[in-house]
Amino acid sequence: MNHKSLLNSRDLGYFLFFISMVVFFYHLSNINKFYFDEVHYIPAAKQWLQMAPVINTEHPPFGKYIIGGSINFFGDNPIGWRAASAFTGALAILLCYLIANLIFDDLVMAMSVGFFSLFNFWFFVQSRIAMLDIFMVTFFLSGIYYFLRYKFEYNEKKYFYISSFFWGLAVAIKWSAIFIYFPFFILCLYSEFETKMSNEQKRKVYLNFFIFGFFSIIIYFLTFIPYLFVANPGKRTLFEILFSVPLEMLKLQATVAGTHPYNSLWYTWPIILRPIWYEFSQSADHLFFKGIVLLANPWQMSLGILSVVLLLLRWRKIQSITKFTVVLFLCSWLAWPLAPRKISFFYYFFPSAVFYSFLIPMSLREIFEHKTAKIIMAVFTIISLGFFIYFYPILSGAETAESIRGQWYWLKSWI
Repeated sequence: MNHKSLLNSRDLGYFLFFISMVVFFYHLSNINKFYFDEVHYIPAAKQWLQMAPVINTEHPPFGKYIIGGSINFFGDNPIGWRAASAFTGALAILLCYLIANLIFDDLVMAMSVGFFSLFNFWFFVQSRIAMLDIFMVTFFLSGIYYFLRYKFEYNEKKYFYISSFFWGLAVAIKWSAIFIYFPFFILCLYSEFETKMSNEQKRKVYLNFFIFGFFSIIIYFLTFIPYLFVANPGKRTLFEILFSVPLEMLKLQATVAGTHPYNSLWYTWPIILRPIWYEFSQSADHLFFKGIVLLANPWQMSLGILSVVLLLLRWRKIQSITKFTVVLFLCSWLAWPLAPRKISFFYYFFPSAVFYSFLIPMSLREIFEHKTAKIIMAVFTIISLGFFIYFYPILSGAETAESIRGQWYWLKSWI
């Protein structure tokens, strides 16, 4: 890649990041109270700011540090609660663009993927709520991006270890990142042996990946250090932090109540059978409402399913990087039936749906010549924008006339 194209790539990335920031921050305080799981994470973040006894131990603490830092900087208000999510979400969109540019080596396709991701309802809704998922997704996208840079840019070792660093942070947000990290690690190790090498070279590869995994584990545990400084009676020893706290988290994960009005089964997620209304409130006269529903872009989800099926049918003919992506998608989704939790939600599919942004253009590349694939992907992105605009009122919490609410109820289960 020459200097001129690198400059253009960078400028386009800045532009996409700026647009994403505007979209995610616009009317970020539409809902001026805690909604959905904010009732757990915002109070927990405030407790960490005060170094008070920990009140939320179901997940690792790093995501709550991030929310706390946002509150400390912007204040204890809706912007402060959610600014870190919005900023991190914009970074995730930028990372989708950067990853696509490495995979497809084409700025037009990369920009289509970037905007396609921006019009993905998952990113929009999760970037405007103080939950943990957008942080986890952004960190694992960072891990993927830097490993691809390591592979594509002359084996620069610094990118190899930067990738490990971000994977450690992803797991330090939510343990479910392991559903992607473990297959990613195995696939990357396997990819190193695509060419013949001596036994000495093989030993070196094994050593490098041992360090990769060990370094990410160290990063994960380092995020627990603030536990040492929590005021009594919450103060813990280093031994408790390394062993007792993870056991507490595992117990909480396994004993979550088994009933919830928005409980949904893993095999229903790709067909959007049970989305989640994060927030719904009506005006006193019942003429207007404000709602935020975690829905998925029906257009993108349909294309995603078709793309996965197509790529599986053409498995022997598709490129290695495409196989890699299909496996990551399947592992991130199909691991959930094996999880110890007795309850599951539609938003668990968010990390899996992220891979649609790459699998859809990959499937186009398998069918059509390069120029045609770019044109079709651009058209897909424009249609995605149309869906985004149509559903925007119930994704953003905008005040909307009650009389038209029914137009968004495509299925009875969406109510």
